[in-house]
Amino acid sequence: MKQIKFLMVVALAIFMGTTMTSCLDSNDGDYPDIQSFVTVDKSSMWETISLLTDDGYTLLPTNPSFLEISSGVYPDRAFVYAKYANDEQFTEGKTTYNVTLTNGYSIPTKEFCTQPDTIVNATDLTSLNKYFWAANGYLNLEIGFTYDSNKYQAFDIYPTEVDGDELTLKVVHSYGSSNNSYGTSTTIYSFEMPYEFEFNNLLNELELGPLTPVQDSIYVTVIGDGSYDSTLSTNKTRIAYSNFK
Repeated sequence: MKQIKFLMVVALAIFMGTTMTSCLDSNDGDYPDIQSFVTVDKSSMWETISLLTDDGYTLLPTNPSFLEISSGVYPDRAFVYAKYANDEQFTEGKTTYNVTLTNGYSIPTKEFCTQPDTIVNATDLTSLNKYFWAANGYLNLEIGFTYDSNKYQAFDIYPTEVDGDELTLKVVHSYGSSNNSYGTSTTIYSFEMPYEFEFNNLLNELELGPLTPVQDSIYVTVIGDGSYDSTLSTNKTRIAYSNFK
């Protein structure tokens, strides 16, 4: 699988969901039938790999080794291009497809930070896309930042405020920048949402009020520090509370 440190977001339109077309609709044999953000499911008892798209489809790759980072090691999240396999074509109401992967990019992931007081020397973000989404237990953000090309890049996210069914999270560039950072980039970053009881424990430790979902929904806003003491913010977005495992 092609590896990159940062996923440049030429595909943010996929935020709207999986792009799936019928084989009969395309005259270009090289054009992918499917483009999607996916979670890589490695839990099968048969040791097979399946891909769960962010809007509910299951893709069964005929060439799962295409996704390998190293022998037997797969990313947790990816953006993939695929062609239908075994004479498949898009069928209304069908949610599982055999596919052949043709290209893709791994997406960096990280768990929610449980000790935000230990984060030091975080650097300002250059941008924070107002649109984000949650799916398959991951919160997905587009983040702009400066970086030192000699360092690995890392981000953290943690809760800062709770008001009923409204949750505010803060994302920080916790590692990879310095006073000599002149490069700028943009990445999609997927934060793994914790189990419900773990998150409630974290809220208690941070002395934040209880989060109260309404019909399995909460409203989330993500903020970040920008340049010149500015605060960057996403739109307030409704997500399924069930994304907390």
